[in-house]
Amino acid sequence: MVNVRFFLDNLWRWKIGVPEKGYGNMPDLDKLRKSQWSNEFESLIRNRFERMYDLRLSEFFTYARNRMLMGAFRYGIVGTDNSTSHDHLSSVPRRYKKFHETYNPEYLYDIYNFMMLQWIDTGKQDSQLIGFAVSCIRLYLTEYAGLKFESIDDGDFHSELKIG
Repeated sequence: MVNVRFFLDNLWRWKIGVPEKGYGNMPDLDKLRKSQWSNEFESLIRNRFERMYDLRLSEFFTYARNRMLMGAFRYGIVGTDNSTSHDHLSSVPRRYKKFHETYNPEYLYDIYNFMMLQWIDTGKQDSQLIGFAVSCIRLYLTEYAGLKFESIDDGDFHSELKIG
């Protein structure tokens, strides 16, 4: 596993103050930001909301984009074999349920991102995914006052590998 290998390779370096070895062949941050996001998908979503929501939408997209950047290290860069080998939609029902239990917006960011990834992987043809993403953001906007942020990265909500 890459994460364990990276940790073990750098453990002694951190201890003695030597610069760490790079993380695989990850591109620099600017290239990573471009590779982990679909501006086209974002525009399709933004166009379905009135301008009065621009500030909240920008906030939502910033957090969702940050989740995608972190996902690059866990699942791979969007569009690569490693990225497309994950089932983007398998954990959506659990995340939706957990959002309603906790009001933690990270679940909504992830659901949006899975819709975007599935849309990219299916050749940008599935308009239902756009509808689901819009519904996700509407939920974010209507529940905004009651949202309670808490990191979910250490839990069991990870994208599963596709089988077969």
